[in-house]
Amino acid sequence: MLSYYLVLISAFIVQVLGHGSNRNSTYQNPILPGFHPDPSCIFVPEWDDTYFCASSSFLVFPGIPIHASKDLQKFKLLGNVLNRPEQLPGLNTAKRATSGIWASTLRYKDGTFYLITTLVYDDYPKNATNRFDNLIFTTRDPYNSKSWSDPVHFDFQGYDTSPFWDDNGQVYVTGTYAWEVRPGIQMFPIDLKTGKMGEVTNIWNGTGASAPEGPHIYKDGFYYLMIAEGGTGSGHMVTMARATNINGPYQPCPRNPVLTNGGTDSYFQNLGHADLFQDASENWWAVALSVREGPDGSYPMGRETVMTPVTWDKGDWPVFTKVTGHMNGWHLESGSPVRKGEGSLVDSSATINFNPRSSLSPEFVYWRFPTANNYAISPRGHPNALQLRSSISNLTGHDGRSAEPLGQTFIARRQVHSLFTFSTTFDIGELQKGQKEEQEVGVSVFLDQLHHYDLGIVMLPQTGAKTKRSNSNSHGPAVVPHFRVRGITTVPEFVSYDLPAVPVPDEWIRDNSITLEIAAHNITHYALSAGPSGRGNNRKVIGYGNGLGLTWGFTGALLGAYATTNGGKGEFETYVSDWKVMNSRSSSVNVPTPGLLRRPSVGSRLSFAVSNAELGEATTTPHAGEHQIDEEIEKIKRYEDFTTIDWVQDAAKEQFRRKVRRKETAGFFERGGRAGWRYRIWQSYEAAQGWIVVTLIGVAIGVNAAFLNIITEWLSDVKLGYCTTAFYLNENFCCWGEDNGCDDWHPWTSLAPVNYVLYIIFATIFALTSASLVKSFAPYAAGSGISEIKCIIAGFVMKGFLGFWTLVIKSVALPLAIASGLSVGKEGPSVHYAVCTGNVISRLFAKYRRNAAKTREILSACAAAGVAVAFGSPIGGVLFSLEEMSSYFPLKTMWRSYFCALVATAVLAMMNPFRTGQLVMFQVRYDRSWHFFEVIFYIIIGIFGGLYGAFVIKWNLRAQAFRKKYLTKYAVLEATLLATGTAIICYPNMFLRIDMTESMEILFLECEGAEDYNGLCDAENRWKMILSLTIATIIRVFLVIISYGCKVPAGIFVPSMAIGASFGRTVGILVQALHEAYPASVLFAACEPDVPCITPGTYAFLGAAAALSGIMHLTVSVVVIMFELTGALTYILPTMIVVGVTKAVSELFGKGSIADRMIWFSGFPFLDNKEEHTFGVPVSHAMTSDVVALPTTGLSLQNLEQLLSEDKYQGFPIVEDQASKILVGYIGRTELRYAVDRVKKDRSISPNAKCYFSPPTSLNSAMPTTPGPVVTFDGMESSSVDFSRFIDSTPVTVHPRLPLETVMELFRKIGPRVILIEHRGKLTGLVTVKDCLKYQFKVEASENPRDDRHLIESQERLWGVLKKGAIWVSDQVHHVSRGRIRIGDGPQEEFMRPSPRGLPDPTSYMMDGTEDGVDDEVELEDR
Repeated sequence: MLSYYLVLISAFIVQVLGHGSNRNSTYQNPILPGFHPDPSCIFVPEWDDTYFCASSSFLVFPGIPIHASKDLQKFKLLGNVLNRPEQLPGLNTAKRATSGIWASTLRYKDGTFYLITTLVYDDYPKNATNRFDNLIFTTRDPYNSKSWSDPVHFDFQGYDTSPFWDDNGQVYVTGTYAWEVRPGIQMFPIDLKTGKMGEVTNIWNGTGASAPEGPHIYKDGFYYLMIAEGGTGSGHMVTMARATNINGPYQPCPRNPVLTNGGTDSYFQNLGHADLFQDASENWWAVALSVREGPDGSYPMGRETVMTPVTWDKGDWPVFTKVTGHMNGWHLESGSPVRKGEGSLVDSSATINFNPRSSLSPEFVYWRFPTANNYAISPRGHPNALQLRSSISNLTGHDGRSAEPLGQTFIARRQVHSLFTFSTTFDIGELQKGQKEEQEVGVSVFLDQLHHYDLGIVMLPQTGAKTKRSNSNSHGPAVVPHFRVRGITTVPEFVSYDLPAVPVPDEWIRDNSITLEIAAHNITHYALSAGPSGRGNNRKVIGYGNGLGLTWGFTGALLGAYATTNGGKGEFETYVSDWKVMNSRSSSVNVPTPGLLRRPSVGSRLSFAVSNAELGEATTTPHAGEHQIDEEIEKIKRYEDFTTIDWVQDAAKEQFRRKVRRKETAGFFERGGRAGWRYRIWQSYEAAQGWIVVTLIGVAIGVNAAFLNIITEWLSDVKLGYCTTAFYLNENFCCWGEDNGCDDWHPWTSLAPVNYVLYIIFATIFALTSASLVKSFAPYAAGSGISEIKCIIAGFVMKGFLGFWTLVIKSVALPLAIASGLSVGKEGPSVHYAVCTGNVISRLFAKYRRNAAKTREILSACAAAGVAVAFGSPIGGVLFSLEEMSSYFPLKTMWRSYFCALVATAVLAMMNPFRTGQLVMFQVRYDRSWHFFEVIFYIIIGIFGGLYGAFVIKWNLRAQAFRKKYLTKYAVLEATLLATGTAIICYPNMFLRIDMTESMEILFLECEGAEDYNGLCDAENRWKMILSLTIATIIRVFLVIISYGCKVPAGIFVPSMAIGASFGRTVGILVQALHEAYPASVLFAACEPDVPCITPGTYAFLGAAAALSGIMHLTVSVVVIMFELTGALTYILPTMIVVGVTKAVSELFGKGSIADRMIWFSGFPFLDNKEEHTFGVPVSHAMTSDVVALPTTGLSLQNLEQLLSEDKYQGFPIVEDQASKILVGYIGRTELRYAVDRVKKDRSISPNAKCYFSPPTSLNSAMPTTPGPVVTFDGMESSSVDFSRFIDSTPVTVHPRLPLETVMELFRKIGPRVILIEHRGKLTGLVTVKDCLKYQFKVEASENPRDDRHLIESQERLWGVLKKGAIWVSDQVHHVSRGRIRIGDGPQEEFMRPSPRGLPDPTSYMMDGTEDGVDDEVELEDR
């Protein structure tokens, strides 16, 4: 059944949302990752509406790659324009890595593709006439690389050439001279077939920035000229000018630069060199080059292609959207990848097996032209392998800039993933046979000849102990394979040198196969690893390379394999197989590991792990002392209120506890390592403990819910009368089987006025008792509790909120509050007492007592069970917990929630509190279907639900603000007077007089075959009922606004549903009357004769769903709850329509339910995962930059205690010293306080003792280290103390340029207490959830400024009226009692004075205790 209606819901959602195709498309930058600079793109409708893009390639061959896409997201490599050496022989003679093919422009005209580019000899003098060779390539089939023509040369002494076809058919080319010689944009007419040029004229010099280049002309009424300026560095930008004549004069755009990220903290830097094109809908897009700059300033992947949407109104200047990683653009239909072409998708992973008779895909490239004989696929005897014949030259060559006469054996592919693993296997059999020193094979991450990191297997003389390997060379020392890491770079502060080589272990080369690997597990460093083939888990890291060493020039990193004799004589062959490049999930966030936390010094940027290859990894065993310390700190933390749980630390500590438990259970094993029977029993109990706990909790919740239902019904009825046969029975049980009362149920008197007074007295006593219990024993029992529980599940600590006394008082005071007649419900508080039950029971088990993450699972399950017993809806409860309560809801939590809700509901059903088999009083069944014309009225009900929710949320928050400011000291009096006033107002109305659940039961029922309450179904009473229901709706709305939030257990679910039910029944009666008045109307044509057409009860039912959805902003869970209440599958679609309309209307007035707004109002540190923010600023704008950090050395114990005496900080970053600010770790205030107290207790120590916060052995280490032995305080000198044991050496850190939205997502997803901000290893600040919320509130206040003076004045006037009324009442009582009774203490002017703004009150102190300690509050008026 569950799967059935879930499928129905899903189908409806898909059907409704499927028509929203006009919304914008989202995509990810870069669209062409890796070495793809200087992009040029076009849209060609004649080629099946396909987009084609070209990019520059410099000295790489094949060059000028062409990519194609159907949707601007999935780009496939078709091939390369430059694919035959004879097309451009000069490429092989160009020197310097900055030479080669520069920017290309791709255009399409009359069935022909034109690509115009420049071969630049960048080593020539700037003013040399032969420095630039400009080229025109053409093809009529871009999917066939061989169809690209040999180039037509034209003699323009510049570069960045781009064609433009004017309306008269004349073709012009724009370009630029060497800007150092003659800056400016040149233009000339040209014959593209012959290359014959016309006169060259200068048309614009740019805005005055350096290097005006990369010109393109577009025509849209004006001639628009777009160029790049500032050089391809941090000042790179796009500027524009326009003219009415193509020859000028060109007027610059007043908004120049039109596109740049220069001077910002954007992840995408060096943005420029753009090209514009239109899509099929004539929307404009721009592509440009950019680099993704890492936190240390590195970008080894080079210049990549990014894309941004452009708004360009005719006659106006184009407006470019800011380039970011996640982009929203014009709508594009998602298409399948291009089928034709020779390559694959640009960012796909790859596994290449070099199958026989196959050819190399166009992704494989060489550095300049390859020596053809040096490469062969699947040669004889070596199937599925690529043969590499060694070259004399290595990757650097003889001078690092020139082409080698005999070539360089190196084949590679572009690095297109920021995080990746590239591996390939080498057959080194011939390498060993040759026994030639310096013969080498290996893998390289290669930028150019002077910038590359290599991991090689090189033949070197044997050193040290004798080897078992034979040596055929008897004239010298044995040469054996070694691993060697080389780093070649010219980047300042880096050193090029060979690191010590280490012999390859014997057992690794028994089959002559070694796998070499290059991986990037973060965005700043490469790890170079090796291992025996076929054993991937046995690979060892040989060295590391910093991406900064490859951050240079115009190109990007290549990943490839090489073979060389390093200048030696002879040659050899090696065979490469199993070539793999695998993508890893990209991220700009660094959650460091212990080994990679340290920032390497300049001399150790290329680090080397000699011992890893042979010695393996060390392992550590948890120490009992460590476990004891952790447990003691956890006990202290359990008594710290109003702090946040660090979920990252909690997870790490749980892993540590598991290790300790495994060690402690070692005695449960029998000899030989087999598990004994005791261990198996213990293990089974551990596995089942979670289900045992959930079962106990479910039973307790079900029992409690049953008793509360019984007590609430009796207390509600006892206000109206009593049962003569048994005083403890309510009216239903007293008159069991009767429809309209019975003789055994008596009102208190036969006089209606006296009954009215007694009704008021009972209501007042119930409210007074409930409020007094809450105030005296458990203040946290007040309210609904849903807002606070959401924060607690997210990690906010509120001691006592889920405690035993809160559970007891909530359970006792809740029936009294409901019976008092206050417009509050018990369904919201049901969640609170259910979660309290779960917390109390789970604390009996050590597994949950010390693990916040497991407790979170239990609390989420209890929230589901609370809703399940409140509405008799176990599935709805699970969905409610998922949709509203939990920010973290994995599959295991879902199953626990389902099981807990199931047990609680089953126990409630077994106890059968209403003796009807129903789980709730207002449960109902419908046997009549609905008609499609009723959808019109369903929409009206949905609109009402949305308006109701928005109205009540707005005015209830104002009532809460008034209550907080003026009524804090009078909580009991307020609740009592509210109950009294409610009773006075409600008693005359038949629908307000009775309990709200009972009224819903009446309003939900069908008229036919059911009890008729006070003539509700009588036609002659119809208008009387409409009036009564309308008055009930209006009054109940007012009472809900002023009652929700008073200091008694109070929910808003049922009051809202009762309001919706009364409004819905009103609509239903009106529709019924309309049908009876006009039965022959076309509107009612679907109605059958002599059969009731309209069921007003269903309108009440839908109204209840709408109001509940409007106030709580719930959708799916409301639909399921209402379905489980009725069991009417036919009413799922109407419910979905009503809830959908309610949701849409609600969103117009602001996001967030009343629970979310109460979190905001109370100032709790909670980041709602339902909110999406676009601040457009880095985290540095919100961070706290004035951070108190502790140096690793230099602080005395006296200094430390002075810091701890200030109650401002919840933790301290650890830095190497105050000058360098190099980040080492983080220590929490609790851990530090515990450590200081413990050392003072363990031994006598001087106040001047030096404090150390970092192990001395790791202060200058750049290499991964294993944890040292546990540091204790016993036996240490009194002059110093080491606190390194208590430091979190792996705090969560981010770059200051990281978007604030991403940091907020980090807080939501992984839940750290604090995130440290570091730039290039230096601490620059820290940020907490509260910092993020402060910034959010300030932005919202600045975007939506409000003048609340009139609201404050209104509150003051209202308070004045209440105060005068209270004083008058006090005087009258004083007068009547002849001075014996006086309400209030002290003079009248002091009576009922509002609490001072600066003093805490029982609700405001919940806002304190976050990471910053005492802080400036962001009050309601400021938001």
